[in-house]
Amino acid sequence: MQGRVNRRRAVVGVCILFVVVYSFFSLGRHYIFRSTAFDLGIYNQALYQYAHLDFGPNTIRHVPNLLGDHFEPIMILIAPLWWLLGDYTLRIVQLAAIIFGGYGLYRLTQETTADWRLSIGALVIFFLSFGVLPAVSFDYHNNVVGIMFLPWALLSLWQSNIWRYYLLLFLMLLAKENMALIGIFLGLSLIIFRKERRRHGFITVFASWLYFFVVMRYAISSFNGGEPYNHWFYENFGQNGAEALRTIFLHPFDIVQLLFNEHDKLSVWLIFLMSGGILSVFYLPYAILLIPVLAQKFFTSYQNSWGLNFHYNIELSLIMAMSLPMILYRLRPRLRHTLLLFFIIINLAIFYVFGFQLKYFYGLTSSWRNTERRD
Repeated sequence: MQGRVNRRRAVVGVCILFVVVYSFFSLGRHYIFRSTAFDLGIYNQALYQYAHLDFGPNTIRHVPNLLGDHFEPIMILIAPLWWLLGDYTLRIVQLAAIIFGGYGLYRLTQETTADWRLSIGALVIFFLSFGVLPAVSFDYHNNVVGIMFLPWALLSLWQSNIWRYYLLLFLMLLAKENMALIGIFLGLSLIIFRKERRRHGFITVFASWLYFFVVMRYAISSFNGGEPYNHWFYENFGQNGAEALRTIFLHPFDIVQLLFNEHDKLSVWLIFLMSGGILSVFYLPYAILLIPVLAQKFFTSYQNSWGLNFHYNIELSLIMAMSLPMILYRLRPRLRHTLLLFFIIINLAIFYVFGFQLKYFYGLTSSWRNTERRD
């Protein structure tokens, strides 16, 4: 009993520690006027409009409604919080979502391994991982919120709480249109690796595909004055998803080269493998979820997506932190916990480097001293 209480205190302590650290980089940046119009200004204007039941144009992004840019209706559910938290709402929601997702990862690992050291270690590794701090520091993005439902959805399946699983899957889909691609591969994972959940795997694949098709074909254009989706940056693959699939099947070796053909991409691979990905890729039930994540990240011609900055690695970090303890669990306890400590130290070193760079990149240190307190 006392051991369980101590473990619970440890988990709470870890979460509180990272709330404080993340708040410095997220809320602190907003406090000293370092937030950006692209992207926080875009989202804050939309949130303000939704809170006032106004679905008019977004004058920063220049679209008739922000749902015509990326389809992210989860913001409508978040909007009432604006009346309580004002222009800090989205940053606080994103920070809370990351803590929520991290705790879900802890619960999932504990449920599947019953090893409390692995569970707390996975929590720490995720919070330290290379994709979290840049996402926290760079304003707000709905994919960060959406992916945090994933460990809770998987936990619901392990606990045979099917209705909660579908609710969490639905919330994940509402976060951003590309979450449906992860949903499709989640369903495929269930079909291939969880035979007792195969029926729900088929339902997940179909529901995610149908959602993606309707959103991309009809919903986005209807909110954007009839204009098609304007974030297709895969010109080398064709003009749409169907042409992209054809290119992948006809030229597979050329496509594989796109995973490694730029320095920024190689940097991500290096950090990912060092952080735990070198083992995570071998736990196939979760590693399969990396396929849509890596494809979107590296196949695009949008160069900001290739590197280590911004919010483009949050899914990689979470899936890596989910998979790593599942591989370590297969090892003998002493080797398992030694490697766990090793990866915690590696991620701590990477976190320190990222924190040092971000602190000065965004001018947090000097600006904090030179900025008067906001009213």
